[in-house]
Amino acid sequence: MHVDGPDSTPETEYSALWARPGLVMAGVGRATVLDPGTGPERYRRALDLLRAAKQQVAFASFTFDPEEEGSVVVVPESISSDFHVEADSHRPGSIDEDDAERWPKMVAEALVEIDRDSVEKVVLSRRIRACFNQPLDPFAVAHQLLRTQPGCNVYAIEGLVGASPELLLRIRDGRIHSTPLAGSATKGAPGLSSDKNVYEHELAAESVDQAFRKAGVEYERLDPETVVVGDLRHLGTRFEGSAPPGFGFADILPHLHPTAAVAGTPTDIALEIIREMEETSRGRYSGPVGWFADSGEGEFAVALRCGQIEGKTAVLHSGAGIVAGSKPDEELEETEWKLQPMLNALGLSDA
Repeated sequence: MHVDGPDSTPETEYSALWARPGLVMAGVGRATVLDPGTGPERYRRALDLLRAAKQQVAFASFTFDPEEEGSVVVVPESISSDFHVEADSHRPGSIDEDDAERWPKMVAEALVEIDRDSVEKVVLSRRIRACFNQPLDPFAVAHQLLRTQPGCNVYAIEGLVGASPELLLRIRDGRIHSTPLAGSATKGAPGLSSDKNVYEHELAAESVDQAFRKAGVEYERLDPETVVVGDLRHLGTRFEGSAPPGFGFADILPHLHPTAAVAGTPTDIALEIIREMEETSRGRYSGPVGWFADSGEGEFAVALRCGQIEGKTAVLHSGAGIVAGSKPDEELEETEWKLQPMLNALGLSDA
């Protein structure tokens, strides 16, 4: 690893990463970075770009807002099942921007819209920015997340680094899976089965149910279960089905994302509220992130527990679903829990 200049991102042999239990895919060598554009056809364009590049596998990270530019397709020279970087000592850093002070007002405004029956759920995002004395290596941060967040989908694609617990979509060997998560509580604490959490999760699961139906997939919806991720517990519902012949990720992602777990219900109204309330763009936070093959197979997580790293700066996001009965202080505390994996990986837990 070396650094070209004082503000450059450290260079490594890796160009992208996707890793979960049982699978490690590291892009190696110089990568071609392509723009799939915006709108519901961006997934099909991404597949077309890979096929035009005459490669078999690409990594992708899409913006949360389908109408926003900034999605990327990364086509590496080769794929390796080996990923190893040198341990990176914590670089001195501090948080210089935080939306925490705005949070109570944002939640209050969302609750007004819910009381008016214009929307059932809105997922709001909190943003913090941290600055460091030296450039950060995204792959060293990903390496740290692999050590500390077992069971998660760890990714590093064009500076977006994170460890997501939420599988948005997997299509492999004719099978299709999705596990939406919504409703959260700290490990060992009561509250996961509260009416508020159960309702919030039901909205998220129902949005995936509708997406599978619209895509024409035969599937089974299992009963909700508790998913433990580090110090957090979530409600999760698994969807499993059979992918029709020739069916690929581009046939269902336009229906599947954004789910109620990251946007709200109804989706179009929730997106309007998010665009109005959140002062800065989410970028690729809470968008689909993962890999795909020229066959249309692939795996995507929701880009959660993540940060966008550029040189000496890291921008982190954390969200919480607002429904009737939500309390601003409790929702703010939830965003704190969800920020911890990245804060720890960046050495900012006490910042």
